[in-house]
Amino acid sequence: MTRIISRELMPGDIVVADRVIYKHYGIYAGEGRVIHFAAQRGKEKDPKHAKIIETSLVTFLKDSPVLVEESDEQPAFPSEQVVENARVRLGEKGYSILTNNCEHFANECKYGVKKSRQVDAFLKVAGMVILVIGVQLVEEKAAWREYCRART
Repeated sequence: MTRIISRELMPGDIVVADRVIYKHYGIYAGEGRVIHFAAQRGKEKDPKHAKIIETSLVTFLKDSPVLVEESDEQPAFPSEQVVENARVRLGEKGYSILTNNCEHFANECKYGVKKSRQVDAFLKVAGMVILVIGVQLVEEKAAWREYCRART
């Protein structure tokens, strides 16, 4: 189970900033610093400019409360290794909202698993919407055929 809690930060923690429509993830590196995916200043709307950077916790949070994500689904690396896993990726580009976002990065650093629950939830909902639309189209096509048969 994964849960988001509020407690004192420890190096290697996955920190979460609530951005209302999504959650932004990073690795707490200690001494008020966070390593995370972010766009370059002034280019926030273009994901191709995103890279892994280290910023202050205040900059990372942008006025949201600090939250910590914990999971007992898989074992975590030791905290020093989590921070090192994040540090070696500083400057890395290749952001993708579906396959390589901030949550993927944080989970890979902490657990060795590239996973985003936000993306999984979105794809599940999108799949259900597509299914409902598909069923509705099939039903409308059947109704149209029945209508056409009745007219002949």
